[in-house]
Amino acid sequence: MRKQGRVTGKCSNLEDEDVVMPGPSLDDHLLQTERLERLAEVWDLLPEDDQLLLEGKYILGQEDTELADMLGCKASSIRMKLTRARRRAFQLMNEEADHSL
Repeated sequence: MRKQGRVTGKCSNLEDEDVVMPGPSLDDHLLQTERLERLAEVWDLLPEDDQLLLEGKYILGQEDTELADMLGCKASSIRMKLTRARRRAFQLMNEEADHSL
């Protein structure tokens, strides 16, 4: 915030309505778009439970307890299941990227 205040000279109060926080850079936006496209390409290759977990958590915003009920497991195991699902998705995305080169 200090850096932005020095650059614009306006950032004196976080409650000012005219203060606009910068969004992601164009490069960040393009990278995110590319990652989403790669994920869409490999989505059907993911196990159904992984799809359910990732969609429930990141798209539908469901709580761990809701996800646990759907999968028939303990809520305390959802974090590890999500970690494994993300790893499998990233692995598939990387394999797909390697094949396209």
